[in-house]
Amino acid sequence: MERELDGIPSEIIIVDNGSSDGTADSFPQAILEVSAEPLSFARAVNRGIRRARYSHICLLNNDMIVEPGFFRALREAFDPRS
Repeated sequence: MERELDGIPSEIIIVDNGSSDGTADSFPQAILEVSAEPLSFARAVNRGIRRARYSHICLLNNDMIVEPGFFRALREAFDPRS
């Protein structure tokens, strides 16, 4: 996924909601938001959103597969010149 963000001003924020699947370890450059207690989906997502520096946010679960070109196509959808 990091490769797909190359050249796009971006950041990866991982909200670790008490998981043990190793997702956070897979993205050493990511911003990590850790909750000591399990949170609802909405509360966990909102914690990540509050950490975001950019106006557009894409929420992905840890079981998502990002296809090549996904972020570029998504970004173009928000470009008023398109």
